[in-house]
Amino acid sequence: MELKYRKALGRAVRRLRNQASLTQEELAFEAGLERSYVSLVELAQKDPSFTTLQKIALALNFSMLELFQIYEEELRSTEKELPPRRGRPVPEK
Repeated sequence: MELKYRKALGRAVRRLRNQASLTQEELAFEAGLERSYVSLVELAQKDPSFTTLQKIALALNFSMLELFQIYEEELRSTEKELPPRRGRPVPEK
């Protein structure tokens, strides 16, 4: 999965986790995952399977539809971020 998609997914999971007032450890326990795995998903370093996403959504008491709606919002906000500039700096006037 491309980085921008993982970032959007990680932000969506974190956002829903925070709305549910859960720690990563609590979410991991409820979803049957390791806390470190939840952290890696949120940091866009892991690419969870569909089944894992279902477990996460259930543990958060959100539907997959809600998870993907938040994902779409996060993806749109990620796409608006400007990539870092490359090349020589432009002199200021």
